[in-house]
Amino acid sequence: MLGLCLMGSVLVDLRLMGLGLTPGGWIALRAPLSVGLGVLTLVAGLI
Repeated sequence: MLGLCLMGSVLVDLRLMGLGLTPGGWIALRAPLSVGLGVLTLVAGLI
């Protein structure tokens, strides 16, 4: 569940970007990091 929440945090970032509340390049940095950490968390939970 934690892994899914980490991956879902990108949706919050997209909303903040739509409101103009994020610095330039924020999504380009956050999306791969959040998804990667989410996937690794799910994999660690399966091990």
